[in-house]
Amino acid sequence: MILERTKNTKRNMLWGVVNKTIKIICPFFIRTIIIKKLGVEYLGLNSMFTSLLSVLSLFELGFDTAVVYIMYGAVAADDKKKLKALFFYFRRIYWAVGLAILCVGLICVPFLPYFIENIDQVPAEINIYWLYLLFLAQTVSSYFFGGYRNSIFHAFQRQDIINNIMSIVTCLFFVIQFILLFLFKNYYYYAFTLPIISIFNNILIFYASRKNYPDIYPEGKLSKGEKKELVKIVKGCFFSKIGGVLSTSFDNLIISTFLGLSILAYYSNYSYIVTAIQGFMVVLYTSIQAGIGNSVILDEKEKNYHNMRIITFVYDWVLGWCTYCLVFLFQPFITLWIGSEGIFPKTTLLLICMNFYISSQDAILGVYKAALGIWWKDRYRCIVGGIFNLCVNVLMVLLLKPYGAYTALSGVVISTILSQIFILTPWATWIVFKEYFRKGLREYITQLMLFFGVMVVTVISSAPLFANIPITTGSSGWRNLAVKLVLCVIIPNILWILLLHRTKLFQEAKKFLIPRLKKKKVKA
Repeated sequence: MILERTKNTKRNMLWGVVNKTIKIICPFFIRTIIIKKLGVEYLGLNSMFTSLLSVLSLFELGFDTAVVYIMYGAVAADDKKKLKALFFYFRRIYWAVGLAILCVGLICVPFLPYFIENIDQVPAEINIYWLYLLFLAQTVSSYFFGGYRNSIFHAFQRQDIINNIMSIVTCLFFVIQFILLFLFKNYYYYAFTLPIISIFNNILIFYASRKNYPDIYPEGKLSKGEKKELVKIVKGCFFSKIGGVLSTSFDNLIISTFLGLSILAYYSNYSYIVTAIQGFMVVLYTSIQAGIGNSVILDEKEKNYHNMRIITFVYDWVLGWCTYCLVFLFQPFITLWIGSEGIFPKTTLLLICMNFYISSQDAILGVYKAALGIWWKDRYRCIVGGIFNLCVNVLMVLLLKPYGAYTALSGVVISTILSQIFILTPWATWIVFKEYFRKGLREYITQLMLFFGVMVVTVISSAPLFANIPITTGSSGWRNLAVKLVLCVIIPNILWILLLHRTKLFQEAKKFLIPRLKKKKVKA
């Protein structure tokens, strides 16, 4: 089955952007109400519980990613029998995973105080045990209420259906959460809606999958060979998930354990904005993931390599622009939103922005890795990188804490950057080129370094201009922020066009994008 890749990609990007916009704006207002009406410590608890439960989600082992990968082949071959067998197998796994997370989550209850540097920072009216159980219920609900059904939409490159459902649910419950927080100022009421949202969302996706794919339902069994292939892929995905948790979720747990809830809360505000932007970036590459998976199966390796370099160039352009905006808009926006007490030192800010760029730069390569299903070959990379990050995290915090909480926080960010530069990115690049492309590795690395260098030079050259626009509050603050935003739209893009328009990749990117943006249907 040949998917209408360009049509699906456009549709997925459009509704993906709409969904991400809604999922950024609505929680933004909820966070603001929590900070203004309740206190910043509540956000610290939120981040700590979310990170802890991300660790428990390791029990999923990566089955969702592995099943979607195998589904690519079944969709391309129009093998509905295999799709139904995968569905049946996946449903059983999801139930088992949900039960495992629930059991281990309950075992963790007595140890919750050890994840908070100073238990006195917890608001007096909050019982951390009851609050944690509500977050746990939110996590496990998707496993018991048809969460496995998401996979069929990803395999057929119809994430737009999921995005539309999530947009409707988010808007509906935003109104409810806003009313509860604004009128009652009770965090428990808000937390109680979280598992309800998850259940409601998964029920709607369940019925949408039955409506759109009525002939694909849980039935049949996988052969021993298919199970063996799936288990091998799952093992690779599991190692990848461990590395991801060690590199991200443990950062927040270390901050709350050694530096406290207040620092974690302020850090979570920066992380919220970074995650929001990353969410838009994810829309870009997940919208094309199924198309790439289909292309890897049906097209020549040479064509895929050529497309990968062009897509990476376009993606790096967007990523570089987002990083540029973060450098110059972060501080004035946080000042207007939270106040000057929520501002980090410039060094910490630049490290956060650098971490955003470096950790996101190899995303397109990651899409190809997922489409190729080479997690098993990649299994040790994530473990080594994650353990390195965790060890350096703890070491940095212990060594730098005497010099201040913000200095220690910078150490946490530095450890993540180091693991990405020296282990995760180069190792992942080597694996994909060794296992699939088998050529052009030096050319690809040069491409990444070129754009990073261009982005850094642009930021440094623009700094004096932005320094002359002060960070203030009130109406003048919003006016200055708007001026900076306009400059961020104009300056980097003009400079990059001037610097890169004669390069071969720039010209090829134009030839690649323009026909696909104009035509309604292109089978690539």
